[in-house]
Amino acid sequence: MRLLLILSILATPALGQAQSDAPIRLATGFTPDPAHARGRTVGTIALRTRAPSCRGFVGTEPDHRLELRSAFGFFRMFLVAGQELTLAVRGPDGGWRCSTAHGETPALHEGPFAAGNYEIWVGSLSHGSHVEYELSLTEFRSVGPSVEGAAGRSGGIDVGLDAHAETGRFRDRRIRRGFLPDPIRDAAQAGGDVDARLLGADCRGFVGAAPNHLMTLRDEFDYLRIQLGGNVGETTLVLRTPGGRYLCSSPEEANAFVDQDAWSPGIYMIWVGSRREQTSPDYAICYTEARLGEGSATCSASEDDEP
Repeated sequence: MRLLLILSILATPALGQAQSDAPIRLATGFTPDPAHARGRTVGTIALRTRAPSCRGFVGTEPDHRLELRSAFGFFRMFLVAGQELTLAVRGPDGGWRCSTAHGETPALHEGPFAAGNYEIWVGSLSHGSHVEYELSLTEFRSVGPSVEGAAGRSGGIDVGLDAHAETGRFRDRRIRRGFLPDPIRDAAQAGGDVDARLLGADCRGFVGAAPNHLMTLRDEFDYLRIQLGGNVGETTLVLRTPGGRYLCSSPEEANAFVDQDAWSPGIYMIWVGSRREQTSPDYAICYTEARLGEGSATCSASEDDEP
């Protein structure tokens, strides 16, 4: 697997201490995901003295130091606490990002992150206040504050899915790196009675309790994409990793897909959902090592299934 998590800090209790000298070191494909750090605000110095647009009070040193050892196309960090806090991040270029929790809106930063060293400051909104918090770091769009205690950590939330199925309802696949033909195509019917929104903020559609397919990866993959075709805009995609995490296709994508730069060997459960309740649209599902924009083929239901 390409660029794994550096475990030097995650493997020790020091990760839970704010203002630790040891940085959190992450690279694309890190595990476990999300990574967590706990701390307590200091609240003695106005944050605006360092970043004029930021609210709150912080200490004299960053609460956490983050070293990204590779560039992330998508990376998210957010705070979970019993009170409203400010999350301020100073990037490798010296620029600041600030986000303050308001009611149900969390303190969160997400998007592309360049490789480099980041300072993370956690501020309380009142001077001298000491607030316990947990910082979460993830490269999964399906992990956020609203699902952190459920699918975000272990995928153990009971929403009616059969997470112990030994076979899928339709065709299963066992795949090695360099498989041919590429893409592999199968076809089946989507839909079910389980609302996938229970799995996370980005999850959509109605799926069956049993997975549609089981995909067994027999090697580590540097890149893999699972994509749907056929009824454009009518289907959604949900994957459960061997570690119990749920990955969902973006709600904005008409042809739903899930891709990553690093995949561990093991069994992945795949659910294909219908965007409309009580419907069962036909779909094609494709497995490919070709990245988007690199001559990747369209996943078409009109083509014959591969053997």
